[in-house]
Amino acid sequence: MNSFESFLGPQMEQYLEYRESLGYSTKAMDSLKRLDRYMVTENVTTLEALTPLFFLKMRTDLTIDPNTINRVIYALRGFFQYLVRIEFSQYNPLAGIPRSKENNIIPFIFSDQETEHLLKAAWRQVRREKQVFFLKDMGCCLALQLLARCGLRISEPLRLKLGDFRADERTIHIRQSSEQIV
Repeated sequence: MNSFESFLGPQMEQYLEYRESLGYSTKAMDSLKRLDRYMVTENVTTLEALTPLFFLKMRTDLTIDPNTINRVIYALRGFFQYLVRIEFSQYNPLAGIPRSKENNIIPFIFSDQETEHLLKAAWRQVRREKQVFFLKDMGCCLALQLLARCGLRISEPLRLKLGDFRADERTIHIRQSSEQIV
């Protein structure tokens, strides 16, 4: 196969064969390819050059999402554990490298009381001096009210039309609620 170009190419091939024999997928191939390209780019030709500092530099040089960087480091850590196990390497240089801070979005859920305070504060901010400001501010407050009271998604108040309000039923009709607007 010989799809790797660095000096660790044969060991990478053996590692992939070993993982495949255990029934694992070849997802580690992507991480090994990244390491292989990076070692060729940085002209690394010895195992001694693969220090924790080398991998920290590699981590900062990768222009990918921090979550993906963590997956790459995790896969490479497994590869170097394999190299230690087959006695090709004395130690795993990735053992002490911490995870990158991930871009996790943690939702915040308002309590009923906090929602009430937020809506009252929004209504107090409505500018009443000029009709242009008043209508715009009133529209924003109504959108917030619909989000909070009706459980609409953030994009749904923007798509509402006058005909969507059903006065006789006291309901609103939400169209295409599963479609995302970018």
